[in-house]
Amino acid sequence: KIKSGVLSLFQGVSGVSATIFSEPGELILSSSRSIQALRNKRFINQLLEELNMYKEKGTLKDQFYTRDKFQEGFVSLMTLLDRKVISENIFYLLKAILVSSVLVNASEEDEIEAHMIMEIAKDLTSSQYLILTACHKVSIDPNKKYHGVNNAGDWLRGVLEFSPIRLPALIELEDEKLVEKGLLEQRTFSDKSGIRIGPHFRQTDLCKRMFELIEQYQNISI
Repeated sequence: KIKSGVLSLFQGVSGVSATIFSEPGELILSSSRSIQALRNKRFINQLLEELNMYKEKGTLKDQFYTRDKFQEGFVSLMTLLDRKVISENIFYLLKAILVSSVLVNASEEDEIEAHMIMEIAKDLTSSQYLILTACHKVSIDPNKKYHGVNNAGDWLRGVLEFSPIRLPALIELEDEKLVEKGLLEQRTFSDKSGIRIGPHFRQTDLCKRMFELIEQYQNISI
């Protein structure tokens, strides 16, 4: 079974199998750790079910779970879950990249690229992902409302409009961090008051590629 093949990937990873796949009666006593374990178990069961479903539909490569980059990505995700609490949207992002990397038409270069992007994406916070998602939504907005803006104030207004964030200061706090990760373009001018004009809305090629992988995942999920 696909599930058996995938489960074997993380056997021996310290703490993961005991934390995620224990029966409720065997969960550790700490209430916070127990809640984390239950969330992780739900995340992993969801991923395994989807992998089985997509494999049966013929959308994934044969024996995909034996491929090096998939194994690396899967174990990296398991380790991340075991070491920290991640949000629903970050798990969705990482799951989408991992699944897209082994689609039947993905080349070896696509697999390597997806793995490299996943390594960057796993360090994103939920807030940072919300900001990037807003930029992506603006870039595909059929009304092109913000496609011609060239100042940071309008960029902030666009992010606020296309995200659940309401305080500009929360966006400002994450701005430079996303630039450092290579996912947002630098602001322009010495006072950082400008942005480059264009429909990409400060998304770098790396950021755009990340959302292409998400869209590939969404297309097979329909």
